[in-house]
Amino acid sequence: MERTRHTTPLTTPSRASTIALDSSERGAQTSPSMSSSQSSDTERLLMQAEIDAHTHYKQAPVQEFKPLQMLMETPISIEYGDDLTSQLTMHEELLRCHSKSFDQLCGKAKALREQYAQADILMQSLAKFVFPEVTIKQFESAAMEGKVIPLILQIANSHPLQEYHNNIKKVIDVAVENQFTLKNSKVPQSTGGVSKKRDSKDTSCDMSLRGRIPLLNSRGVQTVAERLYAALHRMKRAEAGMAKEDPVRAVAQRRILLPGIQDTTVRLFVQWVYQGSLYYEDAEQLYALLNLATSLGADVLAEMCLSKLTTAATDSITTALTDGIPLQTLIAYGSGNKDNVLEVIFINVFKDENPPKRLLKLVIDTLAKSLDMALWAQIKDLIGHKMALDLIEAMVVRKQVKTEQFYQTSMKSESDVTTPE
Repeated sequence: MERTRHTTPLTTPSRASTIALDSSERGAQTSPSMSSSQSSDTERLLMQAEIDAHTHYKQAPVQEFKPLQMLMETPISIEYGDDLTSQLTMHEELLRCHSKSFDQLCGKAKALREQYAQADILMQSLAKFVFPEVTIKQFESAAMEGKVIPLILQIANSHPLQEYHNNIKKVIDVAVENQFTLKNSKVPQSTGGVSKKRDSKDTSCDMSLRGRIPLLNSRGVQTVAERLYAALHRMKRAEAGMAKEDPVRAVAQRRILLPGIQDTTVRLFVQWVYQGSLYYEDAEQLYALLNLATSLGADVLAEMCLSKLTTAATDSITTALTDGIPLQTLIAYGSGNKDNVLEVIFINVFKDENPPKRLLKLVIDTLAKSLDMALWAQIKDLIGHKMALDLIEAMVVRKQVKTEQFYQTSMKSESDVTTPE
């Protein structure tokens, strides 16, 4: 049996203010040109103002304000990994502060979340009357059908998830019909008051659901409740499955689904959300965090990751060009020491369908400068058609610029050699 891993959110440390005081916020100084009487009057006024302010503070205490508590009201489950069995809990409000797109997603999911909550209340209410919570003997002795029948009718007529109304009514109708067939019904009374056996199934044929359910005995009512509860449980599982393809459904269920995302990447993201600290061991972790931040709409974190990757890659390329190190060596397609940052960036840009534009431009420009037949043989099967066209265009532009620079240099040289008459 697989076990789901649960992790509590990281604590949020208190942060001391580091803002330096402006000169206007410091204590007032007496001007040298001020007379002694004016100075003493000013001091008395300041002292009286301080006393008045202190008295006012005591009379009207400031109400306690808890911003962190306000941002930690709604726990939401992050499910990740190849099979979505790993889980980590964080608070929805904090993520909404960092992601405009997630905030909008929560707005879209609000109505459905309320419907889910109402559906859960109905389901939990019904669960109190079915086996194993209640046996048939307990159900009969307590005459629980008096409470269950109104609940069944409420679910049939006003279940919050309207798309399931027809299915719910069908389940109830079939269950009621089966109980009449099994004779789990009461014997109807004749109009003359004398008991007369009749087929209760025939009696209920033309009745509505509201009129038919009271004709069942305790065993029949509890069985209908059990069939309905099982159907509601299947509906809930179906909604959970559909959430894998529908982010609005997932958020309405207080879930964020991240299939294929590794544990380290999720933990780094949550740590940044709670503490504002960006930690990573290598470029691979940083690139994975960039992708996660981009997918969740955490633009500030995505920009931080992207800037660090771009800066490190640019520095490596500049150093390599200065030292005459071939590009294919740096990106692990040649002999020699590879560069981890460039390797991660180039490989991921090659395989990602929609890589960051800044990194894509960096890769295209670098290849346009340094591409040779040996490197082309290594990467031609890795890059897509669109990227190949972008690379050709960059190389043509670069060649044209070089040609124009050559002509400009030649013309300038000729102009310098020509002696005016």
